[in-house]
Amino acid sequence: MKIIISESQHKRLFEEETSDDKVSVLLKKMETVFNRMEFEAVDHIGFEYNDVMNGFDVNIFFNKRFAIDNPNVFNKVKREAINKIGFRLEKVLPFKYYYYIHFQ
Repeated sequence: MKIIISESQHKRLFEEETSDDKVSVLLKKMETVFNRMEFEAVDHIGFEYNDVMNGFDVNIFFNKRFAIDNPNVFNKVKREAINKIGFRLEKVLPFKYYYYIHFQ
């Protein structure tokens, strides 16, 4: 079975693929930059584009050992880290961000 698409459909598909490539390059650069920054108790930060919400998912991986060893201060440290990350993200790239917390 052979599928035939028009030139305009082909162009639209090519543009979508190109824009997806640009988004993935942007996400990798964001990960590189933010993982070089030091945030207390944060091991790693990951970014994904969320098509449904039309924004970026920010996955923040906190150090599980830090949370266990410092239960009295962890919530404050977590809140400060999220605020610093969010402030820097929104200052540079004004998009929608959805923050998710993980432990590693």
